[in-house]
Amino acid sequence: MLIFSKMKVFFLVLTVCLSPCLASFNFYLNLLEVRRLLGLAAELFYVREGLVNEYALNFIVPVPAQIGNLHFTWQSLTGRPLPYTISVESTNKDALTNPNLNISTVGSIPTSVQTFSINLPCTGTMNAEVIVLISINVTMSRNSNNVTSLNFKRKKICLRDAGYKIGVPTSAPAPTLPPLLSPSSPPPPNPPSSSDLDEPSINVLDEPASRLHLYNPGNLCGLCPHHGGCYLFLRLLCEE
Repeated sequence: MLIFSKMKVFFLVLTVCLSPCLASFNFYLNLLEVRRLLGLAAELFYVREGLVNEYALNFIVPVPAQIGNLHFTWQSLTGRPLPYTISVESTNKDALTNPNLNISTVGSIPTSVQTFSINLPCTGTMNAEVIVLISINVTMSRNSNNVTSLNFKRKKICLRDAGYKIGVPTSAPAPTLPPLLSPSSPPPPNPPSSSDLDEPSINVLDEPASRLHLYNPGNLCGLCPHHGGCYLFLRLLCEE
């Protein structure tokens, strides 16, 4: 009777252990992507071994005009592919048409590490900050209808320039050289200084300083108090 009780307890503990262990995957920005977007040497995990990081999901990562695509990395840790659905939507289709992916919107997260990309095609017709909505649903178990939902945003900068239609500026035109001067030619007039120009410079972002500081990677640590989940989210980004 005692042996039977011990075996029963063993199987109960085993069942409790297997549940979180089997329902596990990673979803993150790898080192190259974090360095490209934020200029920092770290990996940014949205889901690590099945644990969802709400702080990371709530942080809206700015995407500069010269970057036209995003890269995400994921991996199923269950020993089998995990079914997913993914959708990406632009909130301003006049400035940025619907983004497109290089993977299917319905598929399975592989057991090996996979990196996929989302293209952000600015139209080049206006200056705008466009919020891009990304939604991912991962089915852990069809029997129990266990689904992990991830919803997060990007803020893409689009510029009114045909060279930014695919998110990558075209090369600048070659400068026009002045004609050669003969000894009798008068010297060319001095170009006007910036103080002589009547038109003020245009701030494309047109953002208050309290929001512009988010675009400076060096200020990210100000968003991260060294405690709780927020420190876990940016622990590699905010080291003293």
